[in-house]
Amino acid sequence: AADLSLMLDSDKGPLPLSHFSAGCRDAAHLALRLGLLSTVTPKRMPLFFDEAFARLDDDRAGALLGVLQNYAAQEGQSLLFTCHTREAELLEDADFQYITM
Repeated sequence: AADLSLMLDSDKGPLPLSHFSAGCRDAAHLALRLGLLSTVTPKRMPLFFDEAFARLDDDRAGALLGVLQNYAAQEGQSLLFTCHTREAELLEDADFQYITM
């Protein structure tokens, strides 16, 4: 919308983002940011995430990690900082570098 608010389609029609869970809102904002990035530059810029998936359920987190895997396959780079192990567990069959501190 003109005020930069988001609407999502639902079985009841378009609803404001405020009607959805925190995880759904986070996923929608991430999708919007990635879409905007692709319109700003054709370059594969490095992406940095700090606890970006903390409020997502496993299905949404897995889906968005898949998006980041596709980004990496197209010569992009993503750095995900988290204090949880769930993301690494969701990516256990993927080719990625996991560093613990």
